Amino acid sequence: MQKIKIKLLNNKYDVLIDDNLIINSGNYISKIIPNNSGNIKVIIITDDIVNKYYANDLINSLNKFKYVTKKIVIPHGEKSKSFSIYEKLTNEILEYGINRNDFIIALGGGVVGDLCGFLASTLLRGISFVQIPTTLLSQIDSSIGGKTAINVEAGKNLVGTFYQPKLVLIDPKTLQTLDKRNLFSGFAEVIKSAIIADKKLFSYCINNFMLLTKKDTLFLQKIIFETCCIKAKVVKRDEYERLGIRATLNLGHTFGHVYEKLVNYDANKILHGEAVFLGLYHAIVLAKNLKVLRESDFSTLLSSFNAIKLFALKSLKNYKFDKKFVEYMLNGMKKDKKSTSNSSYNVVLPSQIGKTLLHKNVSYDDVKKSIIETLKHINNK
Repeated sequence: MQKIKIKLLNNKYDVLIDDNLIINSGNYISKIIPNNSGNIKVIIITDDIVNKYYANDLINSLNKFKYVTKKIVIPHGEKSKSFSIYEKLTNEILEYGINRNDFIIALGGGVVGDLCGFLASTLLRGISFVQIPTTLLSQIDSSIGGKTAINVEAGKNLVGTFYQPKLVLIDPKTLQTLDKRNLFSGFAEVIKSAIIADKKLFSYCINNFMLLTKKDTLFLQKIIFETCCIKAKVVKRDEYERLGIRATLNLGHTFGHVYEKLVNYDANKILHGEAVFLGLYHAIVLAKNLKVLRESDFSTLLSSFNAIKLFALKSLKNYKFDKKFVEYMLNGMKKDKKSTSNSSYNVVLPSQIGKTLLHKNVSYDDVKKSIIETLKHINNK
């Protein structure tokens, strides 16, 4: 088993990585939240896909430790990160009857994890929760660091809290049931993290890309562990994203979120990781144009992106990436959480493979020029 300790100023928890953690989850959860009274309630929230695979194993393991379990199943997909689902869950859980000794388990991908974290942070002004991520994207990114959120009409993840889990259990075996498209979506976030902080990991991922398609066990365990370590180091240094350090984890997101908003968060048209991958294209072009990214690294990144093809523009064939879209993106980027001005942009950009910084007050004209250049490249795919 691999263990990563998340040590924060006022909090600490473990990230455990091993096969079969779900069927043995009760062993680890009971050490963090003991059920000495025998009447602690556990609200398990999962989606309609993950429920079929792993919910029973989780419940059976918890039952061995006499937890009182209640399962709630929500629709899969980004649209469940909404006020309406949040309100429905809140009412159902409160009607069921809980106190601050009880806790929530998020069993699923990033949508379930973000939603459950926000729910846990607000129920009774805060109850404990455990993350059991089942997708590559959630295992290496959203389950760690305490960011919680729901989406609103104005944009993605604009309502949320910083609220840390008590424990994160990552079972790589869940990726064996993950479809190729969602696997690739998660891998885009691995690539993003490698560009941010680990050149060796980037080279390893690109050179061994075929192992991802084969769902090679050792490959998956390595990229999960290495990427979680990157996330943990950044979160430790800037838990509440006040120093600009944690903002670097948003590489590609300022652009990518606009694509998600364009399709109203419809996962059939674009997944989060696919949007981030498109956002990475935008970021490296802008970085090259601003001369903050070396030409050699730009060429390496561009050729690597083209080789692994982690996005599917066929799903966006009904959208025109024309002058209107350029304006749509420019306006959408103004609603980014890092935004502080209507006349310029704060954007995370790589200066080399393995090093990334937040650049403030990038001009409207520079961003517009890079968007147009990137779209020409993307439209040729």
